[in-house]
Amino acid sequence: MDFSNPAKPRQLGYFIARGADTWSAKPHRGFIFAGDQVRGMDVLRYRGESCDRWPTTSGSAEDQRAETQRGGAGTGKPGSSPTRGPSPRKFTGPCKPFSAAAAASRRFVISRSTRRSGTRKAPVVVRCRSTRPCRGTLRLRAAVPRKGAKGKKARRVTVGRRTFGVGAGKRRRLQVKLNKRGRGLVKRNLRLRLYAFAKLRRQAGASTASNTARGSYRLITPRR
Repeated sequence: MDFSNPAKPRQLGYFIARGADTWSAKPHRGFIFAGDQVRGMDVLRYRGESCDRWPTTSGSAEDQRAETQRGGAGTGKPGSSPTRGPSPRKFTGPCKPFSAAAAASRRFVISRSTRRSGTRKAPVVVRCRSTRPCRGTLRLRAAVPRKGAKGKKARRVTVGRRTFGVGAGKRRRLQVKLNKRGRGLVKRNLRLRLYAFAKLRRQAGASTASNTARGSYRLITPRR
């Protein structure tokens, strides 16, 4: 969390592990060390607001400790490490910052494939990886070739939609009712590629500009 403005705290990132009992997390020279009473220790790397730096209001743990000892706690000004020199500001190697859409897709994960049992509904397996329940509207689209336009990109049409609610950290199989076009595509394709768009309700304190999770998956028809 970024508390540079106490009246409007901002969520900069989160980490939720299955079966975790994390009790403490400490930043240190570009990494975050989280102690877990059951799983041991998780080592995370924070990419920063622009993929190359820490939040503008904090430095390494050693910087913050030095500021506290000098009586400058809360200033957010990085100092020099007493043991290993200045705190690094950039990471080496390839690094791509998360887009707002990617952040939403990490909170609400859509499976890559699922099997159907009928032609009127398309099942979608989803998981809510947020600390709060995921609620919103799920829309399915499919690529349809343009008539008389060879070589051109296929257009995507909506084949079904529904509202949903998934508990925090829960996995659920959603049944989406298909429209007439969707039912026809399912009958003609044993492995139909569908594109899912989940418009999530805005959560208080979320820092993402977009609240739409995206993903594509295969709707597989079992062979008899």
